[in-house]
Amino acid sequence: MASEMEVVMSMGDMASVPSIGSLGGRTCVEVHGEDITPEEAEGWSASGKRIKQIMADKENGESAAITRQSRPKTRASFAKRVAASVTKAARIPIDMPKEDTKIVMRPRGGLNVARTEVPIIMSAVMTAARVTKEEVKADTICTNAQQNIIAVSTPDERRATLYSTVKALNIGDRTYEISAYRTVPDGTAKGVIRGIAVDDTPKCIAENIVNPRNPLAVEAHRIGNTTTVIVLFAGQKVPNYVNYGSILVRCGLYRKHFDVCRQCGKVGHRRDVCPNPNTTLCFGCGIVNPSEDHKHECKPKYKLCGEQHPTGERDCKNKYKMPYVVKKRQWECKMEAMQQQPDPESFSPLRAPSAERPRGDSRQRDSSRKRDNSKGGRSASRHRPSQSRERVAWAEAVKANMAEKRQPPAQNAAKKIQEENGVVKTLRDENEKLKRRIAEQDATIKEINEKLSTLLAMQQQQQLLPKPAQERKQEEITEDEPEVEVDPRATKAAGPATKRRAIEGAEERMIMERIEKQDDRPDRLETTSKVTNERLTALAQMVQQMTTSIQSTIQNMMAQMQAQLQTQIQAQIQGMETQIIAKLQHSWTGQHVQQHPHRQ
Repeated sequence: MASEMEVVMSMGDMASVPSIGSLGGRTCVEVHGEDITPEEAEGWSASGKRIKQIMADKENGESAAITRQSRPKTRASFAKRVAASVTKAARIPIDMPKEDTKIVMRPRGGLNVARTEVPIIMSAVMTAARVTKEEVKADTICTNAQQNIIAVSTPDERRATLYSTVKALNIGDRTYEISAYRTVPDGTAKGVIRGIAVDDTPKCIAENIVNPRNPLAVEAHRIGNTTTVIVLFAGQKVPNYVNYGSILVRCGLYRKHFDVCRQCGKVGHRRDVCPNPNTTLCFGCGIVNPSEDHKHECKPKYKLCGEQHPTGERDCKNKYKMPYVVKKRQWECKMEAMQQQPDPESFSPLRAPSAERPRGDSRQRDSSRKRDNSKGGRSASRHRPSQSRERVAWAEAVKANMAEKRQPPAQNAAKKIQEENGVVKTLRDENEKLKRRIAEQDATIKEINEKLSTLLAMQQQQQLLPKPAQERKQEEITEDEPEVEVDPRATKAAGPATKRRAIEGAEERMIMERIEKQDDRPDRLETTSKVTNERLTALAQMVQQMTTSIQSTIQNMMAQMQAQLQTQIQAQIQGMETQIIAKLQHSWTGQHVQQHPHRQ
C-alpha cells in the first residue's frame, strides 16, 4: 500500500471534504475511496506510449512506400477522373423519353455550341428542318458542350425524318455544315464481327445478318471502309456467334473509345466537330504552335492515363469505354453479393448487458483488495443495498437509431429495387386480370344481345308458354339422369360387409345429390323464366311506347299535310275563280274575243 499521498480513484460515495496537498511539485487530491498501487494508477499510459511509437515507426515505413507507389496511384486516379468526367458529360439527359427517336447533329466549320445561345440554335434547327412552332412543342432539343453536338428527341416519325435530313444550319451570317443521323434505340446492344469482305454491299450485309437464323439481329452497318461490321441486337445480350449467310462468325461486344480531337488535343469531341479549327498544337505533348524540329524533342503523354505514349494509341487499354451491358452485369453481381451477406442482427452480441445487475457492481475489486469492515466508517457505504432501478447502457440507447444505418446503401437500394419490381409485377397482374374481365363482360353482353334478338323474334311469331316448357325441361333432366340400381350380388362379390356398406352409402349419397340437383333445377328454371318474362314484358312495353310515339308522329304529320293541302287547294281555287271572272268580263265587253279568238 502507498504510504504517501497518491492520486486515488473514488469508487464510492464521498463522506467528507477531500484534502488537497502537493507531491513532487504536483497538486494531489485525496478522496475517500479504495487505495490502489502506483502501478494501477498508471492505467493505460504505457500502452499509449507504445501505440505512439508504433504509429511513428509505421509512418516512417509507409513514407517510402508512398513515394514509391505515388506515381501509379496518381495516374490511375487521374485516368479514372478523366474517364468519369467525359462519360458523364456524354450522357443523354434523363428528361428525354426513352421511347422517342433521337437524332444527333454534328456541326462542322467551327460552330461552338457552348458559346451559342440555345434559342438561336433551336430556331436554326426548326428553320432547317421545316418544322412549325406548334409541332416542335412535343420535341426536345438540347446541346452537349463536351461533344459539341446537338441532340433532338421526337415521338413523331415524320419529324424524325425531317431532322435527320438536315444538311446545314444558318446561324448569324454563316452557314455551318451538319451531319445528322439517328442514334441506336433504347433497349438494344451492339456487337462487332470482323473479316467481312469490303466488296459486300450494305444490302448484302443486311440480308446475310438480319434473317431468321439470327432472331435477335435488328440492323447491321459497316465501319467506314474496314472489314468490321457493327450488328445491333434487341435486348441487353450479345450472342457469341452470328450466322453471316451460311458462315458462323464470332461476335464480340462493341467497345466505344473516348473521343480525342487531333486538332485542339482535347478529350471529349472529335476533329470534325472541333470548335477551334484554327488551333495548331502538338498532338503528343500538347505544345501550342510547335516548331519544325519539335518532333525530335516531343515527349508524348496520354491524357487519359498519363503514360508516355500519344493519346488514343491502339495498344492502350484506357482509350476504351466500359460498355453499359458490362456495368449493368457488374452492378447486378454486386447486389447479389450484398444480399447474400449475413445480417449483423442475426449474430448474438459479444457482451449482452444484464438488467438484473447494476453497472456499478462491475467496478468492484477482488475480495483480496476489499478493506476490512473495521477500517473506519467509509467502508459502510460499500455495503449499501443496490438500487433496484434498471440502468440503460449507451449501446442500448442508440441501438434503435443505428438499426437502419447498419445496412449499407447498396443493400438498401437493392431492397428498394426489389420492392419496386414487386409492385410493378402486381400492377401488371392486376392489369391482365382487368383485361380478362373486360373481355368476359364483352362476351356476356354479346350473348345477351343475341338472346334478346332471338327472344324478340320468337315473340313476334308466337306467344311463349312458360309452364309447359318447364315441365318439358324437367322431363328431359329426369331422362338424362336415370337412377342407378344397385345389384346386391355385385356388392357381395365385391368384398366384405364393410366395403358393401361403404359402397351402398356412397351410392345413396350420389342418389341424394342427384335428387337435390333435380329439385334445384326447377327453381332455377322458374327464376330464369321469370327473368326472361320480365325482360320480354319490358321490351313489349318499349315496343308499344315506340309504336304509340310513331303513330302520334304520323298523325301529326298527316294533319299538317292535310292542312297544307287544304290551304294550297283553296289558294288554287281562288286563283281560278279570279281568272274565270276576268275572262267573263272581257267576253262581255268583246275586247277579249277580238284579241284572242282561239281562247273562245
